[in-house]
Amino acid sequence: MSRKRHQSLILSDYYSASYGLYDIDHNGTYELIISYGTNEADRSNAVYEYTDSGVKYIGEITGSVGLYGAENRNGIYAVRGKMGSETIRRIPLKMMIGLN
Repeated sequence: MSRKRHQSLILSDYYSASYGLYDIDHNGTYELIISYGTNEADRSNAVYEYTDSGVKYIGEITGSVGLYGAENRNGIYAVRGKMGSETIRRIPLKMMIGLN
């Protein structure tokens, strides 16, 4: 059974952050995803992984998006809807480097 965790934090009247743990590449180690920003326009999602040498920054999934696990266990979907349009991106962990 896949365990997923999520927590939201209100850091001020204008800035909020939330985080979640999800095994994006299904290698047995959960990646940490921190969603942060003051509004929809500057929202972003930083992705970190734990390695033998410590925590490593992987990259950003930019924008105010909903994140969903890929059904084939290879990556994560970033879904965004705005003003009558919708964008869905599947992002494998190995492709996150350099997305920022």
